[in-house]
Amino acid sequence: MSTLSLQTVLQILKEDNLLKEYLVAGKWNFDPQLAPTLNFTQITYNSKKVQQDSLFFCKGLNFKAEYLDQALAQGATCYIAENIYEKANGIGIIVTDIQKAMAKIARVFFGYPDKTLTTIALTGTKGKTSTLYFILNVLREAFPGKVAMTSTEQTFLDGQTFQRSVNSTPEALDLFAMMAQARDHGMNYFIMEVSSQAYKVNRVYGLTFDYGIFLNISPDHISPIEHPTFDDYFYCKRQLLKNSRHLILNHDADYFDLLYQTAHLYTTDVSVYGSQGFAEDLTFTPHVLAKDLKITTAEEKFAKSAGDYTISLPGNFNLNNATAAITVASLLNVPQATIAKGLAETVVPGRMMQYTTPTGGVVIVDYAHNYTSVEQVVKYVQQVYPERKIGLVVGANGIKAFSRRKDFGRIITNYMDYAYLTADNPNTADPMEIIQEIKSYVTKELPIVENPQRKEIIYQAVTETDDQRVLIIAGKGTEDTQKTRRGVEPYDGDGPIVEQAITLMKARDLHE
Repeated sequence: MSTLSLQTVLQILKEDNLLKEYLVAGKWNFDPQLAPTLNFTQITYNSKKVQQDSLFFCKGLNFKAEYLDQALAQGATCYIAENIYEKANGIGIIVTDIQKAMAKIARVFFGYPDKTLTTIALTGTKGKTSTLYFILNVLREAFPGKVAMTSTEQTFLDGQTFQRSVNSTPEALDLFAMMAQARDHGMNYFIMEVSSQAYKVNRVYGLTFDYGIFLNISPDHISPIEHPTFDDYFYCKRQLLKNSRHLILNHDADYFDLLYQTAHLYTTDVSVYGSQGFAEDLTFTPHVLAKDLKITTAEEKFAKSAGDYTISLPGNFNLNNATAAITVASLLNVPQATIAKGLAETVVPGRMMQYTTPTGGVVIVDYAHNYTSVEQVVKYVQQVYPERKIGLVVGANGIKAFSRRKDFGRIITNYMDYAYLTADNPNTADPMEIIQEIKSYVTKELPIVENPQRKEIIYQAVTETDDQRVLIIAGKGTEDTQKTRRGVEPYDGDGPIVEQAITLMKARDLHE
């Protein structure tokens, strides 16, 4: 069992200039050496999970004093907060930044698990999860039973069990706990997505990754509760460049020159990949139907990775993602044949899931949830089905990423022949108001169906998809919940709903 003393906690905070003061019986103190003897056997920010001798973090914009009261009543002997709670019993530690404090203490409490793992972090506006699964599958092929990961979709820590993830990047305390669990299960590699919010709110504070992969950048997550501007969003993304020992950059990314300049200010260990030739890169050339690629390179360190590869996920954007995986696998000395086998067998939950209706229609379910990611799916459809009309089922979040509403109106205007507008985690907002806002940005005449009941509209859309159409269902992928005013509600997932609709279509045809 892990334990941590009060004096150690205070010393950690003091050394990082996070400690303001600590309170014992109402008296203010600063010197860690004067603190009473006290040991913690648990650290948590969830008042419902507090056990005896816990250190409790008062974290979150919606934190209430009653949460602290509950934690103390259940056995917490000390709390850490940014504000003093005068009426609280126990010892109080007051810090300048609760998120940074939690990250620093969690890392020590769980025994610096990042030091014993080879850590691989990915950031970018699109493609993080797909790239992560490519890397996961390749490394599991090369190092069986030694690879763990956490992604937007799933968490995999013990080499056997996939579990549903809560956040793209976990809270710092949860992240270090996951790393410790992976270490204790004998894992050697830990792959993770790093969102812009992870740096915005210090979820990965104090972590230096062995390999940092910057995939791409485009405007997204602009809202009052995320990033006020694109500049802020991009700046947060770029923090990965400061906090990785080896950097891998996509030469095809927008603002590549800025990324390249920044990377070389923090490390000389930089690799580049992309479809464009570059002095120090690994270059891919797509083949027909964007499922095959050829890797060429002038760099000796990548020489063994040159050759032909095939992936099961279609689209040039997935070739780009696969090449990022080839790059990091090459740096880890994985043989070319092993990389090829891992890539060919990679399937990503909720990404480019393709179905055929009984009437010959094509339905593609993809987690695409912003302009650029939907546009990539559209370009694949245009390449493979150039004569067919394209339709879109889409909705937008109610409390964040407000810019997506305009983006979806633009994508419909620029590419769609028809559209279905529905709900996608409306949260506390009225889904019909979101639908109307998306529609207000559509500037051409086309058929648009509106229905906030996502399952109903998917049924309708699939039924209406014949051999002259391709339907893209964007946003939720395999997500099994819908966030509404009533709370978090169960949801079947877009893929399973499409399968249900197709089954009903076949049953109907049998009875006609």
